[in-house]
Amino acid sequence: MIEYLDMATKATIHQIVHGFVVVFAIAIFMNGVGRRFRSHLAGRLGSSYDYFVLPGCLCHEVGRTIGCLVSGVGIDRFEVFNLDTDDSVRIPIAVSANKRFAFIRRFLILTGPIWFCSVVVGLVALLAAGSATFPSYASHFSAGEDVGLVSYMAALGTSAVGMVINLFFAWNWTSPFCLLVFYLLFCIGSQTRISGSSMLLIWQSILCIFALLFVLNLIPGVNAGVRWLGDRIMPAVFMLHVTLLFCAFLDVAFLLILRLLPGKARHSGDDASPHRRAGRHSGVYIRAK
Repeated sequence: MIEYLDMATKATIHQIVHGFVVVFAIAIFMNGVGRRFRSHLAGRLGSSYDYFVLPGCLCHEVGRTIGCLVSGVGIDRFEVFNLDTDDSVRIPIAVSANKRFAFIRRFLILTGPIWFCSVVVGLVALLAAGSATFPSYASHFSAGEDVGLVSYMAALGTSAVGMVINLFFAWNWTSPFCLLVFYLLFCIGSQTRISGSSMLLIWQSILCIFALLFVLNLIPGVNAGVRWLGDRIMPAVFMLHVTLLFCAFLDVAFLLILRLLPGKARHSGDDASPHRRAGRHSGVYIRAK
């Protein structure tokens, strides 16, 4: 019995770490770099910052809208600009702990932007530089291999750096299409983020998901099905992680380029200051039910 519990615990930890925790480890890094990048960019652009990065803001909120639709949560309205920056006001379901399966809805809504933005960034990079830009899960790990966290993170890092290098070398800088793609990557990469308050709610949801997976891993027959499904979707999860890390490294590259440009950035205070001047991009107002 103790061995069976130990096996279920290890399997659940492996699934949670590779399925969810890696995403938010990358998100923490992305948020830190992105905050500096957005602050520096807002300092240079002033009130026009909101309009300049609008495609990225819309992708962020479309991802949130998809999360609402998938989780069955009603949407009252979608505003391109608003002054409200509090997710708990815009997304009442996200903090409704007394709702049935609220943790699943909360998770889908709050993480929707990073799933959608990562897919869009991957497609845009594919159009710009071709399929050779993307790594293969099979090139790093053999089928059925028990992948360790250290080797997994090393593969993610080398793959994301390789994507950035391949992208810049494959780029036709005289093509208007490629310049448009570069602008879209610039906007979407800067807005692929999770707010601090949302991150806390997501971690709470992960604890609930851990408990659910642990119960499933305890059921004979079901645990084998969970492992089989995890093995099949792992290549897609790997590409999601690589694309998110790719966004973070793009933000680093953009930040370095901004700092090398002539002229001194105006002091913009914290990350929210440009939004207090010009509005908070786009917003999805969700109906709690």
